[in-house]
Amino acid sequence: MLADNLEVVVALAVLATAYLALWRLLWGSQDAQEPPLVEHTIPFLTPLFGLSKGHPGYFPGLRQRYLNLRDSPCFTIRIPFSRFYVINSWELVSLIQRKSRVFSFQAVTDAFAGKICDLSDTAKNVLQNEAQAWGESDRGTENPNHAAFKTLLPGEGQDEMKRAVIKRLLQAAEDWVPKGQRSETVKLYDWVKRETTIATTDGIYGEQNPYRDPSVRSSFWTYADGLQKLVSPLPWLFARPILKARTHLAQIFTVYFQAEQHLHGSAFIRHRAAHYLSRGFPQRDLASLEAGNGIAILANTTPTAFWAAYYILSDPAARDACRAEILSHVSDAVDDGGNKVRTLDTTALKTGCPLLLSAFREAMRLRSTGLGLRMALEDHVVGGFLLKKGSTVFMPAAVQHQDPRWGARPGAFDYARFATTAARKDLFLFRAFGGGSTLCPGRDFATMTIVMFIAMVLVRFEVRPRAGRWEEPGTRGAGMTTVMPGPDEDVEVEIRRRREDEGVRWVWKVSEDRGHAIQGVEEGDGDGKGE
Repeated sequence: MLADNLEVVVALAVLATAYLALWRLLWGSQDAQEPPLVEHTIPFLTPLFGLSKGHPGYFPGLRQRYLNLRDSPCFTIRIPFSRFYVINSWELVSLIQRKSRVFSFQAVTDAFAGKICDLSDTAKNVLQNEAQAWGESDRGTENPNHAAFKTLLPGEGQDEMKRAVIKRLLQAAEDWVPKGQRSETVKLYDWVKRETTIATTDGIYGEQNPYRDPSVRSSFWTYADGLQKLVSPLPWLFARPILKARTHLAQIFTVYFQAEQHLHGSAFIRHRAAHYLSRGFPQRDLASLEAGNGIAILANTTPTAFWAAYYILSDPAARDACRAEILSHVSDAVDDGGNKVRTLDTTALKTGCPLLLSAFREAMRLRSTGLGLRMALEDHVVGGFLLKKGSTVFMPAAVQHQDPRWGARPGAFDYARFATTAARKDLFLFRAFGGGSTLCPGRDFATMTIVMFIAMVLVRFEVRPRAGRWEEPGTRGAGMTTVMPGPDEDVEVEIRRRREDEGVRWVWKVSEDRGHAIQGVEEGDGDGKGE
């Protein structure tokens, strides 16, 4: 009995000694000028329990758990060998974004590019050398991240992409309710995902779009949904289906580029391929990178389209207001055969439909969980706080999106919120498209693709829940790397063609669009050195 008690005492003494040693190490290495330390009940280990759940709500939830620090502009989290800084204040977010050469997103992407895209050492060296050269260059030098995406800006290249999107949507809409049927029952997320995936990628890859093949779409979603497993230890053991899907995508894009099918695609894919090949990228790596690029193209676009469609369709006031706004830009005519023709210039969706765009942004505001990652490349003081070299900086969009400046009920859907003068003044709080050097270069194209899809649904169809009432699904299954989570459960709906649409031929036009970008962040986030 005495021996047993002695063992317990020794074990407790060892634990206490280890705890005190970790405590001294934690606080002894914590600079007084760093942001307040949280999650330190068990030094270095407490944060691992929260992070291990892999849910994007972990970082925003810290403000709720540490009420005494709720108004603090930032926190420090310490795990073994790493520091995380969580930024809650827009003012600090803005300061960090202005220092893109100190707080680098490129360093984050370089760290994961090999695992996510399976790039060769040659390709990784190209990316790293470009990033290093840019970091050492004079102000005004183009960010290498931006160089490959500049053809996505509004102009003829993007107009060409939107015409391809419209062509696909017009064709698809004829089958949303098959001829001879009064209605069609679908699962809303599956339907939106299929239609926006094919339409978006038709706009990019052209008539030889690989994503028209259902097996390619299936491989892509297996790949995209498995990113956390892909970057975890031992992916060859725990992520075999994801690795197989990634290999399939790379093989498909190898054929696409070898057959020079991209030369018949958009200006964006032509420029992107030429950009990387001219810098020494092996063609094998170009295909692997393009497989990974699907994550940037689709992983956020399709769930955003779902939530925008869900919120607008489930809110009668939003649905009716957006529909009336779109129809106000539709012109009616009769062709030589006596058939009714309805025409819509899609540029009006951008310039003349503030409620539609407001509802779209509001859905993004409510559901975006982006973390705004950066890596500190040197010690730097921001707003009086020391952020140390080698640390990872998180800027959770959800914190800004629940700011009281959005109004009395920031957690509720208000389709007209962004149409008010006050909301437009506070648009800098809108973080769904990122900001600074990571402001999404494809935001205008993605926005127009989604609002064109929703507009086509609203003016031609009625969509009702099969259950009789709308039940908003949750997103508890979302991973920590998710920027826009999809729903945990799908919503079964019935689609009916509107009576006004019977016997109508639709013409959707894309007029020249120069310099009318849909804005994500209104102020210049750059540091004046070519972010």
